[in-house]
Amino acid sequence: MEKVIKEIIDIDKKALKIKKDTEKIIKENEKNLKKKLKKIESEEIKKAENIGNTKYEEIINEAQSKVDNINELGNKKINDIENIFNTKKQFIEKEAFKEIFNLD
Repeated sequence: MEKVIKEIIDIDKKALKIKKDTEKIIKENEKNLKKKLKKIESEEIKKAENIGNTKYEEIINEAQSKVDNINELGNKKINDIENIFNTKKQFIEKEAFKEIFNLD
């Protein structure tokens, strides 16, 4: 009977050791998985930032190109208007001079 009790105690000790070892392995696995997850999250955040920065630069460059085109068109129109004004100005000045001094 004593031998049976001793075997039961030994089995219980082994079961307890297996339980503790299993819990230790589970904790280590959780720790490793958390580390890996954190690393993956960090890598994905960096990738997302890079993608975001690239898209931002593309949008800024496209907008700047549009601004440059608008400025170029605006400057061309200003030059055209100035040329028309200068042409008309000379005519108006001559006509005004004739009118003022009655030079018909």
